[in-house]
Amino acid sequence: MGPARNAHPRPRSRQGGGRSALYEERRSVRGTAGQYAAEWSDAAAQATFDALHAGSRQLSTGICARTEGVLTSGEKGIGRFVARDCRGISAADRALAAEIIGVHAERMSLATTRADRARSVRSFLKPLRERARARGHVLGSMGLSADNVPESTFHKWLTSRPEEERLRPLSAGGRAHGGLIWWPFGWLERHGVICYERAAGRLLAGHAGVAPAASEMRLVVHTEILPTAVASAGDHYMLVSPVGEARYLTVEETSKD
Repeated sequence: MGPARNAHPRPRSRQGGGRSALYEERRSVRGTAGQYAAEWSDAAAQATFDALHAGSRQLSTGICARTEGVLTSGEKGIGRFVARDCRGISAADRALAAEIIGVHAERMSLATTRADRARSVRSFLKPLRERARARGHVLGSMGLSADNVPESTFHKWLTSRPEEERLRPLSAGGRAHGGLIWWPFGWLERHGVICYERAAGRLLAGHAGVAPAASEMRLVVHTEILPTAVASAGDHYMLVSPVGEARYLTVEETSKD
């Protein structure tokens, strides 16, 4: 006896799943963007939100108007906003902010009415506002305010009196001292840390006898998090300042890392 069969068999539909062609056509006519923006990091979101607030105060306008101005300023305008106003964050966070702003700027360019533009601005500001509220709630539960948040970089470990701790001397005629006097540090806004031998190997490769550019220095000077180090002479931490002064981190400072 053969297998049971349906008494009234119907042919399988050859139409696959998914949305219809008419749906996609209407989306195309409306100009609906299908691109998703990347997710904000905490640092990039805070810096961007603070920069928009500062710009709105400076221009005596609302944050929505300031945001619309940034989103409609074009690629160069967005680049200037991120580079000039979103300082104090890492290069990766600045790149992330520029990418997200660029996605929302593209959506803004498709807006045809004032209501559409306002909707695009609110869509951009929504995650920034949510993160700001969440941050304020966390700080409030800790009894802190935005003005007295503890220092989160290695600067909180630095001593104001290194001579009172175990400090490795920096020889005036040594290799490190001889190299550092030619390196530009004027672009620094606060103290930075380098591993001299490692940095020298990177900066001097193919540039013997030529002072490195500030853009190259930014690749080897750390201003927030200490680089990973091992027990070798090339990984000793050196503290450098905007005026070119340098010293090794003390034993006590390094042990707090």
